[in-house]
Amino acid sequence: MGKGSTTRKDSTTSAPPAWALPLLTTAANAGMNLYNSGQGFNTPYVGRTVADFNPTKLAAMNNIMKLTGGGAPITNDSIFGQNQQLQNIQQLIAARQAQNQAAMRPPTPMPVQPTPMPQPQSYAPYAPNSPGRMGSNR
Repeated sequence: MGKGSTTRKDSTTSAPPAWALPLLTTAANAGMNLYNSGQGFNTPYVGRTVADFNPTKLAAMNNIMKLTGGGAPITNDSIFGQNQQLQNIQQLIAARQAQNQAAMRPPTPMPVQPTPMPQPQSYAPYAPNSPGRMGSNR
């Protein structure tokens, strides 16, 4: 047996294949255009974030108010509608949305260049009884 040495060099890469780069770039640009358009998930929600009290709870609160000599009856509108700070914030958000809608322009589409796909390798047809194949009768 002879002594010999072999050198082995392994390398790995985390970059996408060259043929996928234009597709990934186009998808990333389309995503940024959608994000910058103000539509989708980055549009603030301006609806109510607290549910109304159910009728049983309102009746209980009103009965407590009567027993203690309280004032006007309690309603969902009196609880959630009379907060001046909340109304000011809602008006500010509505004005900002209107301003954004007026300034918004449709995104310009990116030109897409067709990318050639790599051709699949061709293989020799399978011959079940050819020499050297497992299961051969020869």
